[in-house]
Amino acid sequence: MKRALLVFFLAITLAGCGTVSQNIVEAQNAGFYIKPIRVVKDGVTTFVVNADFRDRYNALIEVYGHKKLENGAPVFLPPLAKDAGITPTGAGGFVMTAEAMANMVVLSDFKRRGAAP
Repeated sequence: MKRALLVFFLAITLAGCGTVSQNIVEAQNAGFYIKPIRVVKDGVTTFVVNADFRDRYNALIEVYGHKKLENGAPVFLPPLAKDAGITPTGAGGFVMTAEAMANMVVLSDFKRRGAAP
């Protein structure tokens, strides 16, 4: 019995001594500066985003900015135009309003679900 336990513990110990290699994952930036920078100034919430995020936002606006529901009612009133709610900061970044960020969430959901334009 003692010998069987000794063999068992040796087997577990040796099994745990293998070489483990990790795949290196490239850091991906989803368009925010690391994470969305939420700024509340005078009671107004804004987000700081980069050019990649702005480009994705505008691409989604082109596809879904004039989308209508099944009953014909528009999703966005007024229909979204390029750079709706986004202004440049002058430092290569952009400031996005809370309403524009909410629109981005809706637009991204349409794309994720494969909704027709």
